Amino acid sequence: AYGGGRGTPDSPYLIYTADQLNTIGVVTGDLGRHFQLMADIDLSGFTGDAFNIIGTGWNRAFEGVFDGNGYVIANFRYDAPSREFAGLIGFVEDAEIKDLGLLDPNVSAGSMTGALVGRNYGKITDCYVQGGSVVANGSFVGGLVGVSEGGSLSMCYSSTDVSGVGSV
Repeated sequence: AYGGGRGTPDSPYLIYTADQLNTIGVVTGDLGRHFQLMADIDLSGFTGDAFNIIGTGWNRAFEGVFDGNGYVIANFRYDAPSREFAGLIGFVEDAEIKDLGLLDPNVSAGSMTGALVGRNYGKITDCYVQGGSVVANGSFVGGLVGVSEGGSLSMCYSSTDVSGVGSV
């Protein structure tokens, strides 16, 4: 399903294509594995709610490592106005996300929505979001992360339009 690797710290699953990235969200047994981007990825082929969010909630949290390896994911689109825990990665628990950029994401969802992560209980380092917009029909919304409780963010930024009902 991926471009190589075993999903371990020494041999992470390698992600080269949009389809490989989209696979992570449906293989629940891999949510605790290690992933590494190996190329810039354009997600413009996924519209509406076609992209499989990685880690969708309390019982399906992403608990692994996602190393962007300095690459960029462009044109992430997600439109599901009542969905909670929305973002490229919806729910992070005891995970690490690092060295990743998102360009021109457009996310429209419910509470706990961010372009990169909806709800963060992990560690996010050296990540950014440029352009695009994040719109929530609920509370806890942000350009990078919707809400971070017990998680950490360091050396990250967002220059994204954001709107929501509360806790924006």
